[in-house]
Amino acid sequence: PAKLRKSCGVGYRAERIIRLARAFAAATVGPAQHLEQATAMEARERCAEIFGLGPFGVANVMQLLGHYEQIAADSETARHLRQAHGLRDCSLENVHDVAARVYEKFAPHQFLRYWTELWRTYEQRM
Repeated sequence: PAKLRKSCGVGYRAERIIRLARAFAAATVGPAQHLEQATAMEARERCAEIFGLGPFGVANVMQLLGHYEQIAADSETARHLRQAHGLRDCSLENVHDVAARVYEKFAPHQFLRYWTELWRTYEQRM
C-alpha cells in the first residue's frame, strides 16, 4: 500500500484498491460475479457490498455496466453545476440531489448527458 500511496497519490484508498484488485484477480469477489446479467438494482446492491466501493465508486461501476441513471457526483460535479447551470447553492452536501434534479429529464441516460456537458465545458476553456 505504501508504494501505491506514494506513486499514485491515492492516500487512504491504497489498501482498498489493493484488496479489491487481489479479490478480482483471485475471482473471489462474490458480490461482483455476474454483474452484467443483473438488473440495475441488483448490480448496485452487489457493488455496494464490495469493500472499498462507496457511492462514487458504485456509480462509476454502474456506468461501466451500461447503467447511466446515477451520476458519480463529487466536488467537480458541484463546480460544473454552479458554473454551467448557474446553481450557486450547489455544494458537496447537496450535489447528489441537485444533479438528480438537473438531469432527471434525460433518464435513463443521466450520466451520459452530464459527462457530455462536462467535456464540452472543458473543451470550451481550452
